[in-house]
Amino acid sequence: MSDQLLIIFRSDIRNLDEITQKNLYFSLYNLIYPQLLFLLNDHGLAEDAINEVFIKAMKSGPKTKPDSNIKAWLKQIARNTAFDILRKNKKYRQVSDIENVIDTKNSKSFNGITEDIDKMIDNLIRTEAIHTCLSQIKWEYRVVLYLKYIEDKSSKEIANMLGIKEPVMSKRLKKARSALAEVLTQTWGDN
Repeated sequence: MSDQLLIIFRSDIRNLDEITQKNLYFSLYNLIYPQLLFLLNDHGLAEDAINEVFIKAMKSGPKTKPDSNIKAWLKQIARNTAFDILRKNKKYRQVSDIENVIDTKNSKSFNGITEDIDKMIDNLIRTEAIHTCLSQIKWEYRVVLYLKYIEDKSSKEIANMLGIKEPVMSKRLKKARSALAEVLTQTWGDN
């Protein structure tokens, strides 16, 4: 998503023409959909969350500081919206399935720029296996692992985001690693 297009969120979006609004929506969609799908593990919920994020960004965008990072702000709104949805649907939440998450970190391998075919296939198989193993652990653990290793957040930031104390978050991260290691060991053996 271009930074120029993101700056439009600081203006009154309702006064823009329909084509610009659609382009802005789809740019936002491309920016936050993988993150929302990973956290919510449901295409329908991710679509609903994107709509909520767009509405929140429309309302709050003109209030943002001119020097603020719009991409980070939008991702934060998306994360908070996903957490709100998870809290609301806690008792109805299904067992997760992470097979459909798009791996944007390895986009270079898909372009064939730096890796040969064998390495690319090995990476895809490994990534798919890890996503499958992640789907077998609790969502609380997946969220902590996502924030720590994908979003690269500190333990203190994660604790604040989740509304828990830092020692509780550290224990949850340790349990999440252990749970993932156990599932990986069951799937791949001791190697």
